[in-house]
Amino acid sequence: MPGVAGLGDGTGDTHPCWGPARCSPPLGFYKATLTRTRYDMTSAKNALPKLLVYSSIYNVLCMAALIYVSSRLLNGELQILPLIIACLMTWSMYTLNRTGDVKEDLVNRPDRAQLVHRHARVLRLLAIACYGAALGLSFVSGRWAFVVPSAILVLGFTYSFAWTPVSNGENRRRLKDITVVKNLVISAAVASTAVLLPVLYAADPLSSSVFALFVFFLLRVFVNTVVFDIRDTEGDRSAGVNTIPVVYGVEKTKALLYILNLAVALIVVLSVLLAVLPPLAYFLLPSSVYAHAYIVLIGDRRFTKGFLFDIVVDGECFFMLGCVVLGAFLIA
Repeated sequence: MPGVAGLGDGTGDTHPCWGPARCSPPLGFYKATLTRTRYDMTSAKNALPKLLVYSSIYNVLCMAALIYVSSRLLNGELQILPLIIACLMTWSMYTLNRTGDVKEDLVNRPDRAQLVHRHARVLRLLAIACYGAALGLSFVSGRWAFVVPSAILVLGFTYSFAWTPVSNGENRRRLKDITVVKNLVISAAVASTAVLLPVLYAADPLSSSVFALFVFFLLRVFVNTVVFDIRDTEGDRSAGVNTIPVVYGVEKTKALLYILNLAVALIVVLSVLLAVLPPLAYFLLPSSVYAHAYIVLIGDRRFTKGFLFDIVVDGECFFMLGCVVLGAFLIA
């Protein structure tokens, strides 16, 4: 496997246990490799962008953009408290997930693995505190607003910790290890936070508009997560994580993404034509063009090997935000 000394390529070329059976090496092996891996982010000219991306701050900004888009399309009013709750939840869940992804990130993102591993204990404590704050704020906001962070907390535990039995009934695995399910869990969590949390906080009815926008975000984020899985195929295969591209191959996965990306655009058009969503929703359509572009570029290693990939793919949220803001200005 190129890029990381001491790891095989998943075919058993360096150790018989790391081949077809995909037994994971002991955690101490990964920690030792992390110790040998040196990435001085502070001296690099792109240290700040890396810090934003790898510290999950960029994901928080993405969630804020989605909250604005959702609020603008549903009731036109951005409420601050659900925005704060959503940002606390987002930073917490992404940080906890990354502190537990040492094995995969050692291959997929060694620079991120080094940063997270160095501060893992502090990051975990801060993440727990942030989610506790989010639960507290949602609780005082009303019982319905408390539903979303509580449900996502349960999803987060089942996603990150082994609990589901496999066929022999002896071993257990995480939702993250189940093909397709991991992508659906992430998509549902993001869509619920971006759409349902503001609606429940405002005690608005769960209308067809809410459902349509929820499905839009669900599929939009699903495509996003699978694109990252394509980028991370090598590390996921080595760690025994059966993502969609690991199981079905990259080309079939890209074909699926093209179909889903088209379906997202059709949902927007039909929702506006049926008066489920306002005409402003038409300005969500350019996001499908944006997504098509990065799906095409996923085969270019110059695009996928650096942190620029994270910025561009997750940057779809800001592109979507810009389109909606422009649309609101033109329609007004």
